[in-house]
Amino acid sequence: MDPVASNYMVKWPIHGSNFNTRDYNSLQMVLGDLEAIIEDTLRERLNINRQDYKALFSSVLGVICFLFYGLTGFLNYASYT
Repeated sequence: MDPVASNYMVKWPIHGSNFNTRDYNSLQMVLGDLEAIIEDTLRERLNINRQDYKALFSSVLGVICFLFYGLTGFLNYASYT
């Protein structure tokens, strides 16, 4: 399916290494499109639904704490969750 032929407006939220503010009316619209892209990718490619985000975020944050602060930092983080 060709989006342009179907009368959809195709925009790229990232231009180079920056947000594409010239094709959008506001930064909020850019972030909304990025959110949709990330949400669709997580759901379709990784089978992660919106209700799983909290557990995913907690897991990722735990790994980051472990990598940066070692076991002590990870145990301190785990005691707060």
